[in-house]
This record gives sequence, C-alpha cells and structure tokens, in this order.
Amino acid sequence: MKLVIDLFSKGWVHKDFNIEYILNQSSSSDLIVGLKGSDHIQEIASSRNVFEFESSKHYIQLFMKILSAKEVVFLVMLNKYIPLVLLSRLMGKRVSYVVHKYNLSTRKKRGVVNLLYHLLGFLGVKSVTLEEPYHFFRNNEVISIDMWKNVNVANVKKVSTVSKVAFIGKPVAGKNFSLLKKIADIKNIEIVVYSDDDLNIDGVRVVPFDSDLTECDVIWGYYDESFYKGIQSGLCYPCLESGLQVITNNNVGFKFFSTKYSDYLIEFKTEDDLFRGVTR
Repeated sequence: MKLVIDLFSKGWVHKDFNIEYILNQSSSSDLIVGLKGSDHIQEIASSRNVFEFESSKHYIQLFMKILSAKEVVFLVMLNKYIPLVLLSRLMGKRVSYVVHKYNLSTRKKRGVVNLLYHLLGFLGVKSVTLEEPYHFFRNNEVISIDMWKNVNVANVKKVSTVSKVAFIGKPVAGKNFSLLKKIADIKNIEIVVYSDDDLNIDGVRVVPFDSDLTECDVIWGYYDESFYKGIQSGLCYPCLESGLQVITNNNVGFKFFSTKYSDYLIEFKTEDDLFRGVTR
C-alpha cells in the first residue's frame, strides 16, 4: 500500500495539483491522508481511500498507517514534518516528497535545514518534480504526467493591450509583486489581487479568490528563479480554465507546462523586455 500524506493543504489550497497528482500516482488500494475539510480530500473520497486528519491526537493512528504501508509520499513536506519523514524511512519504507517552493526557499535560507535535507537524501528519501529541479535536490526523480488532463480548457485569449492584470494569491516573496506595482504605476495599469486574505495594498483592488478572472487581460507569473527553479506553478490551472495568458520570466515555474500549453504563456527574457512588452 502507498500512503500519500498532506498535513498542510486546507480548503482549496493546492486542491487542483493534489487531485491530479493523486489520481495519476495512486490507486484505489492506496490511502490518502489529508486535513479534515480539505477540498481535494472530499473530491477524491469516491475513488480513493481517505483518512481525514483532524488534530495531533491522530498522530498515533497515522503512525499505525505508516507501519502498514510499503511506500510513503509527502505531497507537502514542511520542515516540521522532517521527523515524520525520517521515522518513515528508518522503518524501511520507500519515502518521497513532491518539491514545492517552500522546500527550496527554506533550504536556501537555513543551513541546518539544508543539512537535514542532505541527510534525507543520503538515507534514500527522494524528491519528486515535473522538471529538472534546483541543484540542491540531488536525489530527485522527474516524473512526466499530464497534470491538466482533467481541466476544462478554455480557448486562449490573446490581447494586444494590457489594462488590467490579475495577481493570484498573496504577494509573497518570489512573486515579484513590487515589480508589477512599479510597471502598473508607470503604465497606468490596474492590478486586481485575487485572495481571501485580509490585504490592504495602496492602489490595488483585492477581490475574493474565486472571483471571475476574465475581467482581466493577463495573469502575472513573472517569478523569481531563486524561488521557483524546478517548481511547477499553481497558476497553470486558472490560466487554462480562464483562457488568460500568463506573463512569465523565461517560463520559470512553467517549464513543464510550456511543453504542452506554450500559447498560454507570454515569455519575457529580461525586465527591459517586460517593461517594453507590457503596454497599454
């Protein structure tokens, strides 16, 4: 039995990616562990065995499920789960984790954490990506699966003039929000942030995450390579569903996606190209 664990994703967070990964990389005989109330757990319950993790009291049950598993996969591995990863490996299980930007950024910022990741690799724990990862991830497996085959793909909408840009999620490090704000101020472009977080950003309109994207012309995805090298962006899903193209930095975060849906991306090689290319 394969045990797939995600003790991080709540509600819609990572929903689309998690569902596609689980459907592609597990079978009905495997067990999927997720937080109670997670959208992806509810959607796969009809085709997969699921265990809804509610609180720390369920760690005993989780431990027993690890004992009976042959393979353990962490869909999202935070640093605090490293002891659980180590425990699974020391019990002789095949262990892997899907690389997210969190794994890359924390390895870069914290030397001790990076050493722990090297120890995991030495012990046989594999990282999994859809494309070649950042060089830190040496014991890595690149898998080739169509993560978007179940998406209702809208026809691509190409625009010659950009007047409104969609920014999806919180403006966290690596998403170059300050660069977008600079361009928007110079070119008089409106930014619409799609987020359920309580954000107050001067000169920016914030709307609920599930609001209609098609009021915008393009989606911002010009990401910092140091945060997204080898990481597949979650913007691929709203991009395909809305038909809006994504502005990218050399397709960082979209390398694998670009091999299948290049028409949905607007690739800029440099910031100068970006300034010239984003016009109103």
